Amino acid sequence: GIDVPIVSMIHQYLITEPLDAMKACDVEMPVIRDPRSSCYYRREIDSLLIGPYETRDSITYGVDGIDWNLHFHLTPPDLEQLAPWLEISTERFPVFAEAGIKQVVSGPITHTPDGGYLMGPVAGARNYWMCAGASIGITQGPGAGKYLAQWMV
Repeated sequence: GIDVPIVSMIHQYLITEPLDAMKACDVEMPVIRDPRSSCYYRREIDSLLIGPYETRDSITYGVDGIDWNLHFHLTPPDLEQLAPWLEISTERFPVFAEAGIKQVVSGPITHTPDGGYLMGPVAGARNYWMCAGASIGITQGPGAGKYLAQWMV
C-alpha cells in the first residue's frame, strides 16, 4: 500500500421538509456556495438542502483505519454540531426558519491537511497516478480529471 496524508472527517447536510416556496418555483435553482457563511445550498426537489463546510470542531473518523467492507457508511446525525450553520442559513434564506427537518445525512469524507488535492505521479510507483482527498465533492471532479489526464500525457 501507499501511505497518503488523508484523514476522513464527518460531514453533514440537512434536507428540509417540502417548502411551498420551492414548490412554486418553476425555474432551476443553482447550487449556491456561500464562503462567508461557509455553507452550500441547493434545491432538493421541493425542499432545500443545506450543507456546511465544517471548519471548526470537525470530527475525525477512522484515524486508525477504515474497514474495507464499509461502503456508503453513514454516522448518526448531530444537530448540535450543525446548529451554528443552521442559524446562518435562516439569515440567507428566511424561508428556512419555518422549515421542518426531513433528513440529516452524516458520514465521512476525505480531507488533506491543506484542503487541496493529492494529484500527480506517486513516488516510487511506476506509471501510477493519484487524484485523492478532494473534499470539495464532485463539483471539481471533471476539471481535476481533465488536468490529471493532460498531465499524464
